Amino acid sequence: MTRRPAPKGWCPSSLRPMESGDGYIVRIKPAFGRVTRAQLEKIAHLADQFGNGIIELTNRANLQLRGVSMVDHPALIDALVLAGLVDMDPDLDAAPQILVAPNCDADMRVLYDNLRHAKLPKLPAKFGMVLEQGGQMLMQESGDIRLCALRDKVVVWADGCHGGVCLPYADAVGHVEKLATWFAQHGDADHRRMSQVLKVVQFPAEWCVDPLPPETKASNGAIYAVPFGQMTSDGLMCFARHVGSDDIRLTPWRQFSVAGALQAQDIQGFVTDLSAPVLRAQACTGAPRCPQAMGETHTLAARLAPQIDSDLHVSGCPKGCAKHTKTPVTVVQGVNGLDLIINGCTWDQPDFSGLDEGQLVQKIREINATHL
Repeated sequence: MTRRPAPKGWCPSSLRPMESGDGYIVRIKPAFGRVTRAQLEKIAHLADQFGNGIIELTNRANLQLRGVSMVDHPALIDALVLAGLVDMDPDLDAAPQILVAPNCDADMRVLYDNLRHAKLPKLPAKFGMVLEQGGQMLMQESGDIRLCALRDKVVVWADGCHGGVCLPYADAVGHVEKLATWFAQHGDADHRRMSQVLKVVQFPAEWCVDPLPPETKASNGAIYAVPFGQMTSDGLMCFARHVGSDDIRLTPWRQFSVAGALQAQDIQGFVTDLSAPVLRAQACTGAPRCPQAMGETHTLAARLAPQIDSDLHVSGCPKGCAKHTKTPVTVVQGVNGLDLIINGCTWDQPDFSGLDEGQLVQKIREINATHL
């Protein structure tokens, strides 16, 4: 049984902000998934000047400011353009996002820039690409067209396909354009992702003749995790001033990866112990910042995480913005209390409903041995 509300058909961008319960959300997509210390300091300053001081690191490796008013939006955009964080070209602002693996070397930047300027047909707002190097680090992250550089070649494939084509760098963007055109010809309102189309339409066999790259977990640099992806402007400013490197890479796991740094420093608001229980929990913005949320999420998730020996997802409503896949323990703020879903998604029928926090923890403990 499903009870999932219809999600918005688009995500906020810099030039097209999205209204929320605490004002507008302005999303920044740093080029090549990289930022400098000066850029982070600027973002922290602008979050105070034009927003409510809250900055989020999203699961698409973007940064976003909350609480912006439309009156202040033009001045904010001007400042972001001057900082090299926003492109005023509306076509580039609306172009499919390219999620870049944090281990991509600087020599991948040319391919990234060429992809940004690829000649693509009109595509769904959430259509995206993934760019990797040396192997698949982002296998679990969504992307409709995927590229992975292996030495002097690039494997390009459609998400959901068992194989791809291995091409010289110079030919990779052209093949991406072919894949996007094929998708535009066969996709529809009910099939808005590449993997969905591949299930109902015969895919050209010649586009899946080469094996896909192996999975890799290799990375470099010190890791600073952001619990629930949310920071204060003061916290981000402190991070920028103490991190000691201008090669700061954003990841879809709501972490900053600082290339070249051997060890992470202790900075308030950031977690460097990647085994910390709070990092097993994911939570959306919740009330009162989201008008659809029926309750607060972050402090609840922080309290629950140490008491649960598995991954945890806390959502303010059944939409499940923080995570769209199954989780061992999912907690949804409901009309009459907390709903508990075991090994499911936020929109699944709850196993238990209307619980208070104490009852919730007790139920999880009771079924832990048999379900988790």
